[in-house]
Amino acid sequence: MAAYWYVGADGASKGPVELEELARLARVGEIAPSTLVWTDGMAEWAPAGSIVALTALLAPAPAAPPPPGQRLPGAVPSHRTAAVGDVPPGRLISMVETLPLFGRALLHALGNAFVIPSPWTGTMFWKYLGDTTRLPSGTPFVFEGQWRDIWWVFVLQALLAYSNSVTGDKGFLAILGGLVLPYLVLRWFCEKLRIGPGGPFLAFKGEFLPYLGWMALAFVSIFTIVGWAWVAQYYLDWVCRNVAGPVRFSFKGKGLEILWRCLAAAFASCLLIPIPWMMSWLTRWFVSQIEATTEQAA
Repeated sequence: MAAYWYVGADGASKGPVELEELARLARVGEIAPSTLVWTDGMAEWAPAGSIVALTALLAPAPAAPPPPGQRLPGAVPSHRTAAVGDVPPGRLISMVETLPLFGRALLHALGNAFVIPSPWTGTMFWKYLGDTTRLPSGTPFVFEGQWRDIWWVFVLQALLAYSNSVTGDKGFLAILGGLVLPYLVLRWFCEKLRIGPGGPFLAFKGEFLPYLGWMALAFVSIFTIVGWAWVAQYYLDWVCRNVAGPVRFSFKGKGLEILWRCLAAAFASCLLIPIPWMMSWLTRWFVSQIEATTEQAA
């Protein structure tokens, strides 16, 4: 009997499980028609409700356009056109894998160290994060940013990081590198992110002064030892709610959850070897805490 893998609520792939176990998971609400599944013989992940062998286990799925292509973890995302449609309230799904994510993060760090490659390595890192994120319905995001868009921002970030490490300067240049440039990267990332191949672009409408206020609050919260986690919760919700487009976003993670997960990852990373797994674990969790829905469904 065929064994199936499926994407859980935390964005991680789980399995293999047999049809009987899938039926049980469907009864308890863990498997829904929109849950992405895969089995041997399938070239791509697909919503469970679109697979004939599984329809008897699930509630009837609403009519929808053919599901967008999604390749096996670690492969290049498919670029077949898919309509956005109505997105019922649900969490985003992260398909990042441990070693590909860590490899790109390491290349990003090396690019910053050598300065000149930083626009390429930075774009490669953000593209991977964008292309491995899915809407609750399975529709993929497609990142179309190019290194030439804001190459000077990546170069300045690398130069300022090097200057700060050598001179220990914490003045104006440190503020520029730590506050202004990340804001420009955030806007660029949102503006180059499509909902589905050929779909509409998103945009970031958050103003710089409120962003600066959040950064100031984050700095002050460090002195409270643990308060930074709750600042992170509300800051991330502010960021999500200021992403403009046909889909609305909000961050549902709680400060306490952010606190213990970040502390656990920090302690585990002291051993060095777990760093790649901690990075992918945190990435999948943060992405899974972002709720998305279309304006119509909201």
